[in-house]
Amino acid sequence: MKTYKYKIYNQSNTLRLGNVLDDMWQVHEYFHKWQSQRYKDGLSYAPYAAMCQHAKDLKRGTHPHWKSLPSQAIQAELERIDNAYQRFFNKLGGKPHIKPRHKFKSMYCLRFFRPLPKGRL
Repeated sequence: MKTYKYKIYNQSNTLRLGNVLDDMWQVHEYFHKWQSQRYKDGLSYAPYAAMCQHAKDLKRGTHPHWKSLPSQAIQAELERIDNAYQRFFNKLGGKPHIKPRHKFKSMYCLRFFRPLPKGRL
């Protein structure tokens, strides 16, 4: 797999990746808090499939701005959260925590960067 690192300058013709990362951090934060609230309410842990279904419902309802996010990136983030909780339940790691916003600088997405019009990054 190849990875590329591009400097993102503040120009009018660049894609606003910072906004995408901020929205992905909101997904990250929301699902960590959602799992904690479920635990406080006495409900069982919601696995990956339940989190995906909940994200789908949120896109239709209270978080329509998440529709602009790449679905692969959301699924990858939910899978990371699920893996962290599974490791916690199997006593292989500590309790998952919310990553601070200033440290949330990357996301996994295979097909997000599709060909754009000429002159755009």
